[in-house]
Amino acid sequence: MIGVPALVLGLVGLTGNVAAGILFLLLSTVTLGVAGQLIRGSFAKRMRPMRIVYRTGSR
Repeated sequence: MIGVPALVLGLVGLTGNVAAGILFLLLSTVTLGVAGQLIRGSFAKRMRPMRIVYRTGSR
């Protein structure tokens, strides 16, 4: 997490465009969040396949 702000500050310093730095920070945060969820496996636990129950007219 320390590397992301450093990259953003470097991008802002190089380009001088604050909007590009903020967009880069947002995309980096989302990417790190998704990667963290996949690594920990909590995303896989939430995405269990649904059980489909087929009902017929007779009991």
